[in-house]
This record gives sequence, C-alpha cells and structure tokens, in this order.
Amino acid sequence: MLQDLATAEAALKQDFAALNNPASAHVPGELEAYLNLKHDLQEVIAKVQVTEIHVKNVMDSASKK
Repeated sequence: MLQDLATAEAALKQDFAALNNPASAHVPGELEAYLNLKHDLQEVIAKVQVTEIHVKNVMDSASKK
C-alpha cells in the first residue's frame, strides 16, 4: 500500500511539473483552468502525503503489538 501511495505521489508530481502556464497564449478561460488544475493537483499531492504518514503510523503501531 505504501508503495502504491508513493507511486501515485510521484505520478502526480510529474503531472504537476508538466503543466505549462498558458498565460502567453491569451486564450480566454485557459489561465483560470490552468490555475484551478494546478491548485487541485497541489491539494491532492498534499492529501496523498498525509495519507502516507497515517498508513506508516498504523503499520508501525500494528508491528509493535
């Protein structure tokens, strides 16, 4: 499960890095869509990171029993 989360996080970070700012194209609505997508990706990455921490804590607790 942790490996799956790490893989998902890496893929999301790669997608985030691949986003190109369309500001120079001056296409109505495109910049807003880009900014929304960028923000949403940042939120999902953060949630995956928090989930990784919780899973590690649960696994650590379970292994100590």
